[in-house]
Amino acid sequence: MASPKPNLFLLISLTALVGFKLFCLVLAYDYARWWTDLAAGFFAGLLHALLLSPIYFLLLVPMIAANLFLFRKRLNSVTKLILLGLSPVIAIAICFVVYWCLNPVTDRNCFADTFGVDMPTSATEILSSRQGGGFTDASVRYYFRADSIEIKLLIAALPVGGPETKHLKLKGHPGWPDPNMWNGFQVYNVKLEGRFMTLVVDRKYSQVFASVSGI
Repeated sequence: MASPKPNLFLLISLTALVGFKLFCLVLAYDYARWWTDLAAGFFAGLLHALLLSPIYFLLLVPMIAANLFLFRKRLNSVTKLILLGLSPVIAIAICFVVYWCLNPVTDRNCFADTFGVDMPTSATEILSSRQGGGFTDASVRYYFRADSIEIKLLIAALPVGGPETKHLKLKGHPGWPDPNMWNGFQVYNVKLEGRFMTLVVDRKYSQVFASVSGI
């Protein structure tokens, strides 16, 4: 006796629900992997995924429905039908995984993407804080020690003017070396393509505190 055919509407609804969960998880992780606090980034990423949900329902759900409608009589297994229906979402997920493998998130990679220049090769004691992005402004902070010559080359590679010599009270990062406690420092500011960047170096050009907002 042939098994009864599953209700097409219920099958489409179930597949679309599973696909939406996968869609949100992929987008949330892609957003969160850039954050230094992965858990907080993942939660924020879920909110961003919900904002992008119209893309899923307008583009992917019709593709899911079309797959199930066309192949519902050829496949007797509900599991196979669901996997076939999910194929557009699975294909997108695979593309993201390949991208993640080819573009790992490291402090050096993120520094280069943010500032447009490479971090000095001699950099040590690297500390970083990255959050935001997407529909919200990003906040990026870095601290590291490096060879003085490489730090001077880093400054020269950035479109900055001369250092500010006035005494400033800088807002550091909790738990990091405080520039206000250094034996003097110089501040370089630059606004480029909607980004406001601040680079703080000590007088010996051995320490760097860098921050960016408005990405």
